[in-house]
Amino acid sequence: MYRATLKDHPSMVVYDKNPYKWETFIEMTKEDKVLTPTTQKRDHIHDEFLITANLTNKKGEQLYVQYLQCVANKNWMQRFGLVKMLVWIPQQTARKLFAPFATKDRNRLTLLSELATDTKLIATSENSMSKFTPECLQKFDPVIIPTDGNSPDDLSLVEVNPRDHDVDLDNWDFVTQKLMVLKSQPIEEMIEILGHGAHDWFISNLDPVLLKKNLMK
Repeated sequence: MYRATLKDHPSMVVYDKNPYKWETFIEMTKEDKVLTPTTQKRDHIHDEFLITANLTNKKGEQLYVQYLQCVANKNWMQRFGLVKMLVWIPQQTARKLFAPFATKDRNRLTLLSELATDTKLIATSENSMSKFTPECLQKFDPVIIPTDGNSPDDLSLVEVNPRDHDVDLDNWDFVTQKLMVLKSQPIEEMIEILGHGAHDWFISNLDPVLLKKNLMK
């Protein structure tokens, strides 16, 4: 079907290689040069390059996390600048991206998305609406995909706009990984796990009210 459609669009090309291998994209841009994006400054969203993807299979969330890591690390296709992505993902993944504080869906995926991107919910299936908070639906006003037997009932489309940042990702990864393990404990107790001296530093630099809270409240 796709090849038949492309006959009427000669400017579109089928690159017949495995899209689940990272080297495919290096070959496409550096060796075969089927795609040769310009490199733009990281002070605006790239205005000549858009990535689209369908990550609704069983490994979709895992691959989406890897996409976000590429955004944060400014590599892969994000080496060309702040490249917008439109990605179809399961609603189980989408709702984690917009999970507010004090909810069980909020995890490291949420934090990575908030650090490296400005992500918007563009569309979601009708049966998935109840999985999102009213505030999320009001903020993004997504297109609702009717449940008619032909369309998947577990589907969301997100628009990923990368942010430029200067965060030390090794330190960020270490801290978030440690803290999310103990996210139900008060902050003043969990910070001890960050290393020698961490407790004393945070106790003297954070608001006492904040120290009594945990990452779930």
